[in-house]
Amino acid sequence: MEDNKIKKCCICGREFVGYGNNPDGAAWMDQFGRPQLPEFKEDDVCCDECDGMYVVPGRIYRMRLRQEEAKKAKGEAKNAETAD
Repeated sequence: MEDNKIKKCCICGREFVGYGNNPDGAAWMDQFGRPQLPEFKEDDVCCDECDGMYVVPGRIYRMRLRQEEAKKAKGEAKNAETAD
């Protein structure tokens, strides 16, 4: 069943028709090359274009950040053990 209500994308601000997508995890770079990791309200939705352009790549970016942080923490813990 289609949802024919007009919604507004919380990322780009355009209106769209349909269910919308969960924007959690969206990320993009600002004009200075710094990552922007916004927080959204529970009922926010984004359009399909922003989902593909910002949300999916942003989730992958955040996942890689967590993996790098875990590796770094593991390496620091290992170095602390060998220093004793």
